Amino acid sequence: MKSFRLIAFTGICIAMAFTTLHAQDVKANLRAAYDNLNKRDYAAFTKLVTPDYIEYAAGPMPIKTPQAAIEAYKMYFNAFPDLKFQIQDIAESGNGKYYLKVLITGTNTGSFMMLPPTGKKFSHTDVDIIEVNAKGLATSHWSANPNGILASVGYGSITNPATEVIGKAYEYFGKGDINGVLGLCTDNVTFNVQDDVISPSGKTYTGKPGVVDFFKELGATHQYTVFQPWRFIADGDDVIALVHAEFKSMGQSYNSNYVHHFTVTDGKITAFKGVADIQIPDDKVKAENTIRSLFAAMDAAQVDKMQSYCASDFMISNPFVQQPSPFQAFAGILQTQKTAFPDMKHEITSIISDGHFVTTKGIFKGTNTGPMMGNPATGKKVSIPFLVLDELDSAGKLKNRHVEFDSKAFDNQLMGGAKTANN
Repeated sequence: MKSFRLIAFTGICIAMAFTTLHAQDVKANLRAAYDNLNKRDYAAFTKLVTPDYIEYAAGPMPIKTPQAAIEAYKMYFNAFPDLKFQIQDIAESGNGKYYLKVLITGTNTGSFMMLPPTGKKFSHTDVDIIEVNAKGLATSHWSANPNGILASVGYGSITNPATEVIGKAYEYFGKGDINGVLGLCTDNVTFNVQDDVISPSGKTYTGKPGVVDFFKELGATHQYTVFQPWRFIADGDDVIALVHAEFKSMGQSYNSNYVHHFTVTDGKITAFKGVADIQIPDDKVKAENTIRSLFAAMDAAQVDKMQSYCASDFMISNPFVQQPSPFQAFAGILQTQKTAFPDMKHEITSIISDGHFVTTKGIFKGTNTGPMMGNPATGKKVSIPFLVLDELDSAGKLKNRHVEFDSKAFDNQLMGGAKTANN
């Protein structure tokens, strides 16, 4: 991540080379200059400002020179590719100052510094203050509400100086620079960590030596593939960061969301508390998704797709087969079922997995509009609860399937006692 310096960019500074200082000429050039920025014509913009031009809306320190200001502006254009400025009014105040009422619109579809895009649209009105010299070139820019755009999309907390410190800490962590993190901490800093993977009961690390121990333990247990802060909430010395993380530990892959609470005093981190939510191993999610996808393929009678989820030695146990049978029996049951109930649907009501076994409860629904096992269609609707226990192999393929449902209730709902195979 680049420097976490605040770029407060509510109104992009506009400046022009004025041929005269008549107000009507100045206003015309102001409108033309904003149009150049809407076109991302930076070369034209550079010709309209003085070499020592200062952007005061980019605090906490002013940005000097046109080139530095343009780089700051580009961060916003990257984060808001459709960013547009529309001048609604211009007023001259004397002494070379002009006040511009500007409507700013855009959509946050690109990342801003280290933060991912929010996808939010905004429409924000601000007042820009442009100062020009005797030659008509802009020398500086102010904004009445420099943080308006950021606040509109949920980035407002990065304007807090304490947030900048935390941004630097995350930057150092991402680079593996633990000494950099320590340099941002006080000598008596405390780290309170509530993470089951590190310690089931939580653990507190005290002082810089303790922080070093924390990072050693973290490195020994976590191998991160994704570590993405995506929201900051800041008030005074307190900064709360929401972080999405994906990592491996002891050969197991995890997805987790962290809540990090930092206290920053006089520019130094004095305390940290990190809490991990329920960490869901990836293989649990993958196992559940495999079974959900299998049921969807069954409802669509996509036999080839069904087979792609099954291992070569797959076996099924079902009330309508006398003994565990291979995939061909599973496909036969499905085809009989789909012929009898073209609108069939397996509605899943609950699914539980440990990554190896998946238990699925649901309701089979359908209308008997087709022949079934030699019996004519009844036109009756059925709604039958079912329970399925699936076993997956180490490759995530379905190895064994055990199906349970009330076949007598099934026959009764058809009102003819006609039997068919389910699941």
